[in-house]
Amino acid sequence: MTTEIHHKGATYRIDNLTAFQQLHVSRRISPLIAPLLPIVQDLESESVSLEDAAAHLGPITDLLASLGDETVEYIVNTTLSVVKREQGNYYYPIWANGQLMYDDLTMADGMQLAYQVIVDQLGGFIDGFLQSAGQESVSAKTPASTAN
Repeated sequence: MTTEIHHKGATYRIDNLTAFQQLHVSRRISPLIAPLLPIVQDLESESVSLEDAAAHLGPITDLLASLGDETVEYIVNTTLSVVKREQGNYYYPIWANGQLMYDDLTMADGMQLAYQVIVDQLGGFIDGFLQSAGQESVSAKTPASTAN
């Protein structure tokens, strides 16, 4: 199954991760799920203020900093490897050899797209974790497109 999303005026296609890629990414993000979910759910609420969002930056950066470079590189390389950008009638990879292939994309854009891949591809895994914790599904709350 392929998912299309829109980000900053462009259309992107998220292709499937292989079963082993899904397994390995989920293994690497699993320590982050419990501490990050309340933050993500708060940030996705309609009434979040800029001050509230800024208050979460410290905990988010602390969690990400706790991951080793190899883990972060695996997650980013794997998730962005399945994202393609529409150019005319074709879709072209946005990521190759550890680099974004479009000058107008920043690493912040890449991280947003990587997040979309994780939600799209690993939503069932995350939802299972949430249900066991008695929380609302992340798939039901996450839009199929990012900010334009």
